[in-house]
Amino acid sequence: MLRDYEDVAEYLLRRGWIDDEIVVAGELELTDRSRRNANFEVRTHPDRGYFLKQETRRAGELAFGSVGYEAAVYELLTTLRRGALTSSCLPIWHAFDPVEQVLVLEALVGWVTLTEHYLRRRRSSATIAARLAEALADLHELTTDERERMEGALGSPDQPPWVFFLTEPNHSLLLSSSSASIELVRILQQSEQLVGAFELLRRQWRNTAFVHGDVKWDNCLVPATAASHRESQIKIVDWEMARIGDPCWDAGAVFGGHLAAWLASIPVSANDAPDLFLELARFPLARMQPALRTFWRVYCKRLKLPPVDAGDWLVRAVSFAGVRLVQTAFEQLQGETELTPSAVLLVQLCSNIVERPVEAAVQLLGIPLPEQGA
Repeated sequence: MLRDYEDVAEYLLRRGWIDDEIVVAGELELTDRSRRNANFEVRTHPDRGYFLKQETRRAGELAFGSVGYEAAVYELLTTLRRGALTSSCLPIWHAFDPVEQVLVLEALVGWVTLTEHYLRRRRSSATIAARLAEALADLHELTTDERERMEGALGSPDQPPWVFFLTEPNHSLLLSSSSASIELVRILQQSEQLVGAFELLRRQWRNTAFVHGDVKWDNCLVPATAASHRESQIKIVDWEMARIGDPCWDAGAVFGGHLAAWLASIPVSANDAPDLFLELARFPLARMQPALRTFWRVYCKRLKLPPVDAGDWLVRAVSFAGVRLVQTAFEQLQGETELTPSAVLLVQLCSNIVERPVEAAVQLLGIPLPEQGA
């Protein structure tokens, strides 16, 4: 296992990725960015280097969600979509070591996540939103041949992501959950409306495109010094959850990311009603809506969706955004022993969205349905 500077340096030397002169001269810089897997950013030069990702679980090379699976996704996308917009939005894929389960990518030196970018600027960017819409639409445009090759290499899961089944969790999920996460599951199960909504949305899931599966702000990167003329550049990382699935899940994740950021910016405590503090949000919806409208307009235009289909897709994407909020709440609670006010707010907003997705699209996201003039 790669655990520290010496392990990583020895691995790169053994694999021929660096020369020993770099190590001897002390020019090798390493930053530990581990989360679920062991992740290391290695700089061999001030503006370039490698990003190493190693599997920390016992998993087969192509087990869904594993590093080996992600490596296969990178290889497929860089070969099938060579020259397409999707490939330009990927970090460079160098290699995958199946023996030690190490994925070697380009280190995105000088890039920051959308979380860092937006928290610094306190507003969304229509330029970035348009670029992300183009990238996702390009990813979702599968030819028959591309789909067959992807299914042949990766398989095709026949059901939605795990969060859609959170109202009916399996035993293994409960065993790996914190007490606060389990309490969240109880809240979901006690709501007939949410149980029914999740069941309906599971039935509405459509396996029609290749999707990223985890389009959150931390997985979308832009140049750290992004001025207006550079904001068109974007990179999308962490492809472990990529699969044949519903394109509205990716679009819904974009919506959900903005809504979660809005809620997180409201200074509310456990004893306060959130509507008392909406005007104090550091990241108000009004500053997000122009970018969200741009995202949806560009996405539909790129996919050439007829107005009727665009309306149906919008309702499903907004509903999926509600489900995504519950996933965010569940993940936030994994290190907690008690429910947090922010998690409760996320579930409450999900409930409102899945009950009235059309109103949510118009009033929260600022996106009118086609018949309303979109």
